[in-house]
Amino acid sequence: MPVGMGSSRDQASHVEVVRRGERFALLYNGSPYAIRGIGGRMRVQQAAQWGANSVRTWHSDDAQVAFEFAAQFDLTVFAGLWLSQDPKDYASQEYKAKKRAELSDLLARYAHNPHLLVWALGNEIQLGADVPEAWQFVEELAQLVAKHDKNHPIATVTAHAPLSVIRHIAQYAPSISLLGVNSYGGLENVPRELDAGGYHGPFVITEWGPDGHWEVPLTTWGRPIEQSSAEKGRMYASRYALMQSWQQRCLGSYAFLWGQKQERTPTWYGVFVEDRPDIGLHGETMPPVDALASAWSGKPVSALAPQVSGLLLNGKKPIDSLILNSGQPVEAQAQLTDNGSNSLRFIWELLQEPTQLGKGGSFEPRPPRVEHALTPQGAHAMLKAPAPGEYRLFFYAIDDQHHKLGTANFPFKVQ
Repeated sequence: MPVGMGSSRDQASHVEVVRRGERFALLYNGSPYAIRGIGGRMRVQQAAQWGANSVRTWHSDDAQVAFEFAAQFDLTVFAGLWLSQDPKDYASQEYKAKKRAELSDLLARYAHNPHLLVWALGNEIQLGADVPEAWQFVEELAQLVAKHDKNHPIATVTAHAPLSVIRHIAQYAPSISLLGVNSYGGLENVPRELDAGGYHGPFVITEWGPDGHWEVPLTTWGRPIEQSSAEKGRMYASRYALMQSWQQRCLGSYAFLWGQKQERTPTWYGVFVEDRPDIGLHGETMPPVDALASAWSGKPVSALAPQVSGLLLNGKKPIDSLILNSGQPVEAQAQLTDNGSNSLRFIWELLQEPTQLGKGGSFEPRPPRVEHALTPQGAHAMLKAPAPGEYRLFFYAIDDQHHKLGTANFPFKVQ
């Protein structure tokens, strides 16, 4: 149970940010509270068992489930209200009235909940709406929160910390008392970005994880090259350690994504794989979960996920931008380190590259699967290049005993 957490749903929590010399701290019911958070709602009980203590929401629609999980597993909630990234909405009285009502309902339901930690107004609204009218509306909502709830900090969440955004928040939304920052490949730059913007106060890393699909090398035809699960595991461990070194100002973090989603690929952001019994996947955990469990608990993980470090096609790496002729035979080889399991199970799958892409994390359909192109042979496979188009080959090494796996993929083109 987190320090200071009560068990009564009727007793409001009291949360404040305090400064002691050059150091900031988050106090939860009077006791220091470092956020070890998850962004997502899958297997929340496991996260709590491994040492997580908080869950983040982005939308008011997620609040009820999040607070139910929090009560069940002794977590806190970083409660979000989604705000538009379209500047036209901030000139719409109808839109603003809807958001006032939505926030008022959240306040009525959860301001006195013992598991509430922070209110978060907006997520990356600067991606299209970094305009005075938007930040002025954030200030109006922050004042509404402060009127009805004086027991919890009020945050807004940005994508990184650009100079203009920091200055706009300071100028137009002074009631914001805590800054949330989403950052992936540029995480190490966050403190410098905040300092450059003139913000020297406390912050929370509200999303972090692998390098984003906008931050990685591309094939010559513009497809992003995803890191292997082994590389992601090392990255989660090193980035968590980096954030721990910022304890003077950083109040904690929320790992993303504690779940699974299709965004450019089915494996890019989630720390679990799909539940797809038809192809032999059952929601197994990947190396980032091992890294987080070890970091949160301070204890080593006894059985690590299989370490898949990459794929080779005809001896080439994804960065080589492999282009094949239709019907051409191709040899695929996984680069794999056994995790000590007595036996591993292997899955190969070929997908078309997605043609319907989301924006800012919005929905993407899973790309179609290509049948009858693969002849698997353990960690090795023969591929017959299909019809002209863009494709991505996936490999999974699964440890069924511990419900863990490693994975990598390879984008290629057929002409």
